[in-house]
Amino acid sequence: MRSTKPKLTSMPCKRPFRKWLSGARILLLASLLQMNLAATAQTITLAVKNASFQKALEELRSKSGYNFFYVASLLENTQPVTLDLKNAPLKEALNQLMKNQPLVYEIKGRTVVLKKASEKESAGTLVYAERAAVSGQIKDENGNGIPGAVITIKGTGKSVQTDNNGRFSLDLEDGNVLVITHVSYEELEWIYRGQSTIDINLVSASKSLSSVIVIGYGAIKQKNVTGAVSKVEGKDLNSSVASSFQQTLQGKAAGVQVLQATGQPGAGVTVQIRSNPSFANAGVLYVIDGVPVNDNAGQPEMNAGVGSKYKSGGVDKSPMNFINPNDIESIQFLKDASAASIYGARAGAGVVLITTKKGVEGKSTLQYTGTYGIQRVDKMYPVYGAREYMTERNLLGEEKWYKDNKIGPWYGSVDGSTVTPYKPFYTQQEIDNAPTGKSATDAITQSGNTQQHNISLTGGNNKTKFFASGNYFDQKGVLIGTDFKRYNGRLNIDHILSKKIKIGANIVVSNAQSNNTITNGTLENGGIVTAAIYWAPNIPLRGTDGSYPLSPYYPNIPNPLSYATISDLTKTNRFLTSAYGEWSIISGLKARAGFSYDQSASKRSTYFPKTFLYGTQANGSAEIIESGSQSKLYEYTLSYDKEISAKHHVNAVAGYTFQQTDWEGLNAGNQNFLSDISQYYALQSGQSDKPIVGSSKSQTTWASYFARAIYTFNGNISLQASVRRDGSSIFANNKKWGYFPAVSAGWVLSDESWMSALKPVSYLKVRVGYGETGNSSFASAAFAQYGTSLNAYFGNNSVASGLALIRAESPNLTWETAGEINVGADFALFNNRITGSVDYFNKTIRNLIAFVPYPAGFIINGVYGNAGKTRSTGYEVSLESKNIRAAASGGFSWSTNINFSHYRNFWVERSPEALKVLPKYENEKGRNALFTPFWGYIAEGIYQGNAGKGPAQMANMLPGGVIIKDIHGYDANGNLTGPDGKITDADRTYIGNQDPRFIFGIGNTFKYKGFDLNIYFSGVKQQKWSPVQAGRATEKDMLTFGFNAMPTKDQRWSIKNTGGNFPTALFDDTYGGYQNNSTYWLVDADFLRARNITLGYSIPAKLLANQKIFSAIRVSFDVQNAFTITKYPGLDPELSTTNYYPLVKSYVFGINASF
Repeated sequence: MRSTKPKLTSMPCKRPFRKWLSGARILLLASLLQMNLAATAQTITLAVKNASFQKALEELRSKSGYNFFYVASLLENTQPVTLDLKNAPLKEALNQLMKNQPLVYEIKGRTVVLKKASEKESAGTLVYAERAAVSGQIKDENGNGIPGAVITIKGTGKSVQTDNNGRFSLDLEDGNVLVITHVSYEELEWIYRGQSTIDINLVSASKSLSSVIVIGYGAIKQKNVTGAVSKVEGKDLNSSVASSFQQTLQGKAAGVQVLQATGQPGAGVTVQIRSNPSFANAGVLYVIDGVPVNDNAGQPEMNAGVGSKYKSGGVDKSPMNFINPNDIESIQFLKDASAASIYGARAGAGVVLITTKKGVEGKSTLQYTGTYGIQRVDKMYPVYGAREYMTERNLLGEEKWYKDNKIGPWYGSVDGSTVTPYKPFYTQQEIDNAPTGKSATDAITQSGNTQQHNISLTGGNNKTKFFASGNYFDQKGVLIGTDFKRYNGRLNIDHILSKKIKIGANIVVSNAQSNNTITNGTLENGGIVTAAIYWAPNIPLRGTDGSYPLSPYYPNIPNPLSYATISDLTKTNRFLTSAYGEWSIISGLKARAGFSYDQSASKRSTYFPKTFLYGTQANGSAEIIESGSQSKLYEYTLSYDKEISAKHHVNAVAGYTFQQTDWEGLNAGNQNFLSDISQYYALQSGQSDKPIVGSSKSQTTWASYFARAIYTFNGNISLQASVRRDGSSIFANNKKWGYFPAVSAGWVLSDESWMSALKPVSYLKVRVGYGETGNSSFASAAFAQYGTSLNAYFGNNSVASGLALIRAESPNLTWETAGEINVGADFALFNNRITGSVDYFNKTIRNLIAFVPYPAGFIINGVYGNAGKTRSTGYEVSLESKNIRAAASGGFSWSTNINFSHYRNFWVERSPEALKVLPKYENEKGRNALFTPFWGYIAEGIYQGNAGKGPAQMANMLPGGVIIKDIHGYDANGNLTGPDGKITDADRTYIGNQDPRFIFGIGNTFKYKGFDLNIYFSGVKQQKWSPVQAGRATEKDMLTFGFNAMPTKDQRWSIKNTGGNFPTALFDDTYGGYQNNSTYWLVDADFLRARNITLGYSIPAKLLANQKIFSAIRVSFDVQNAFTITKYPGLDPELSTTNYYPLVKSYVFGINASF
């Protein structure tokens, strides 16, 4: 017989052999299962006392019926055994037998093989058992699955992450210790004892006390945080219609205010942490996975031809649009200086640390999230219809006729019958036949929509972990001609090269483009919304030939619909990559080196065609503006994290960073094109006498050294100290380096034995800290600046050019330094039913950077200098309440989150130069010397009498005008005195604070079965100037230029309504300037906004059990900006008063599926 292996495919007994082979496989599998079940089900009753290991082993062999295989010499070093087993499983009996012995075992069928334990095994559990695939679920206190929990086998580094239903699978051995962590729950260690399935419940942590908080160049447990740090989880960001994560932050954290100037797609958002009373252009410092990303290309401004009228045009795209909000794991806000000072001269306005998602060990998980939403204008400015407009203009003309002719009794003593009769602008027949239909403000709006598709893949093994994602976002704006699209991709890899070396890399690629429309400015340069508000409604918006007619009353303002014919396209690309290498030198000591490269580019291409007023005047105007930045960061750190003994722990880091950023800009423009067809694609075809071309270049360099040490005693007392030394090329020649120290401490009082009597207090920690940060954002103002001076054309069309000094050098100019004291407490009450934190801060900014004007006659206007000192004080409160806890799994639960913050900014000291020009009515310093006040005049109602009989201080005021209170006058030396019987600048005074009085957010979450309902509100108490003052029907606008206007609910005073409670439309040449800046027009702009109402449903796991595609599915319906409660008469109390793109209301359907 041949010894070669037979080929089954050529056997003549092919089918019988296959049947036999299949049967053998089944029998073998059944035997193995039977053996495993027998080993699990076998129970042992055995009692021995101080017996030799060999004797106990023989007794166990006899009782179990299993064979034991071992080398006799292995038993030489065994210890005597005492056992008392009653119906114990075989594995438990073996574990008890092997305890404290130099042996391990392995079960093979009906044989137990004994082996010598390795050094690693001797130090831990001495069990060498079979591994089993175990499935389980991590649940909360109510029995609901917890997605995103990480289960780690202690001592191995192997881990998996739960899916959307909290489920997981993992290969385990009997005796494995599982460490379960989640950002919102207490960390738990759980011992596996051979179960085939396991369910583990986690306890909610009041402040995620066992979770890790990123604090800059490291991370510590929340329990040991000593500064004011707020954390927002990525899962709590409603990103269904948000192009930027910043748009989702309003009201999410105490002391964090989100300022959105415009509702345009992809709009820029300003995040303000507490307050920063400074003139410098300082925003928060954004750090993504350790990389500062504030340096970017930005949104280009138009500079040439027609574009120079508009500059930005109100277009403000967020530089953070390149971050996919779905990729964010968590966001930490370093709010006080003791927490933020580790970032030095760029942290004066606070620091935002963004941690993105990373891969976890285990089975690869594919997840898809998709949303589609319908959007419409939340609110648009109301304007008069054609008939109302014509009637109002007639009435206004008649009013002015009375005034010009001084007709009594309101404007003089002239008899109206003695002068030329008033002739109205429109006859009654014309008014009756006025067109009806859409207003211009309605005509420029459209139904918008948004869609987003996000897919991610995560997984890995004990060596390599990865996370990859892709995102597509598309938004059609609610104003004609606007949209925003973004493509985003991200890849993160972490790899363990050896026991000592770990490396990783992160890559983010983003491409975005948007079609823009002009939305800011005033009058003829005011953009599409302004043009629509002003458009006379009795004039058609389109000609019969499809043209865009101009208003015959004021032909210098573009037709609002013609803005849609402008081409204004912005394309943005960003590439951010970072890599690191980490060396574990000895236990607790690690060295890390990192490098990042951040490249961004933005290109804006514009063309104003001949269908647009200014395009017609220029015969077509085109421009392309490009800006780009490249930033390189090198970072080296040495960290030490060690438990010195049972009560002493040290966490320390020291490092060096070097960052260099280069900016470049280029623009070119031309006019006078033969045709609109080429737009901006052929600038050379323009025939302007002088085409525009320009370029720019700049560079900044930072070098920094830093160190921080955190000492923790007994697990509940923490002391922290840090220092940073920053050097920068933007600092003045004599002030190149600065130091920024910080100290803080925290004490968990509830861990002390003497607190145990206070049963209602579950947790209590007090914190105190002082730190210093810098504000270096003053655009290299320390250096002399020269510009090109171009003279006008002369006879032969030659241009005389030269360099001119436009700003003087300030060699001693230094960065602003903010010293801040923070005192806070974190607490939990009634078994964690109520949790929260309270903070008070006092922040003083010294060396305030301000522009110091030169005396009249100098060639240049002035120089930047350090002038004065400001202070900000305030408090913050955060509360979370578990109002109703579910009595059983899937039961009803209700929780509430509330945050509230208040601050006040004022002057502490002003420079001598500032005091020389300080108005007499303004306070020099103190809590009433507000940093951003409203200045104006005190109104005392509407004058409803006749001309010449007004109040003493305004005897000749027009009837229907605002009465101004006389509070001051000037003496011979220009100092303020008491009332002087007349209205002058001396009566100007503080009338309000531009900063909000307080900011708050309220969220409620309801859960029942698979349903969840989230309702989130945010609000602000504040004051603003009423837009009605400029938008109402007035003599100068409606009468002179034929502009339309905003109707008001109040009744305007007029000769036909002498009891009116709203000011006259006529302008008072003597007092109009005072009246328009009076408290009459300063209104409450408080609001409470329903940010989002989201209803979701997670499909039960049992309904998905019979298919192998989906592991979890959740569907949702979301309404964003559902409603706003406010008395503010303008477009929106949250938007800028100079940029008129409205907010949108969104109705969004979403689905999340895991595969």
